Amino acid sequence: TIEKSGNVKGKITAKTICVRGTAEGEVNVSAVLSIQSEGHVNGKVFYGEIEIDEGGKLSGEVNHRDKDNKQEEF
Repeated sequence: TIEKSGNVKGKITAKTICVRGTAEGEVNVSAVLSIQSEGHVNGKVFYGEIEIDEGGKLSGEVNHRDKDNKQEEF
């Protein structure tokens, strides 16, 4: 979880991520990427499933990770 006051820059790899603050860079989430109403994700993003609350922001290159067809890692 990245809290409201959190700001993470760089390569992020996780099974699930909940973003209430800011994540910038390469974001690789194998299961669920959840962007809360205050959250902002910017960069090259791979995700299995995505949830974006009203007010949440997602920008950059966005790629779905198919469970049967694993995407190339960063």
